[in-house]
Amino acid sequence: ENELSVLKYSSEAHEIQCLGIYAHRPEMWTIASCPWNAALALTAYDAAGVSCVSLWTIPVLDEHEVGSELIAVGSIGEQGEFASPVHSLTWGSVGYRDRFVTGCAEECAEWVIDGSKQTLTRQRALDLSPDAQRVMCVAWDRADEDRVLVGSEKSLEAVDLRTGRSQIGVRAPHEYGLRTLDSNPVVAN
Repeated sequence: ENELSVLKYSSEAHEIQCLGIYAHRPEMWTIASCPWNAALALTAYDAAGVSCVSLWTIPVLDEHEVGSELIAVGSIGEQGEFASPVHSLTWGSVGYRDRFVTGCAEECAEWVIDGSKQTLTRQRALDLSPDAQRVMCVAWDRADEDRVLVGSEKSLEAVDLRTGRSQIGVRAPHEYGLRTLDSNPVVAN
């Protein structure tokens, strides 16, 4: 059984409390909790050989208890939107709260969430350099809300979302592919 657990950390008591455990039938490859709304989460998974991403609402009853079931807000993938498994998800920054970016082997794409219509719509594919082979991870650049960082087996790139094109690239930053990355929100003067 594959499950999604909602945990709450108490910094005063230094303990973790489990608020709820939810069934998630397909095996999840990655999960991204929303930094703006604790009741939202994205999951990437395989559904009968098809790569999918779903947006979920976690029903919060109060600060100590959550509801019994995840509520599906929207899903993508069933129509073949992804040619390969989604390895990474990242939520939008301050100016992009209604967006997220997916990273799969061949590409990265920006998506728009329309909660009123319960749809996830592809905004565009991001234009990566030829060095970006087998994308492994994506992260929103916390120092620049218009930029997404993309890590692959062969490169590390910064993509400007205003143009959709790679701005900065570092070829072969490591001997092995990048599996995870994060940005430092502090910008040096």
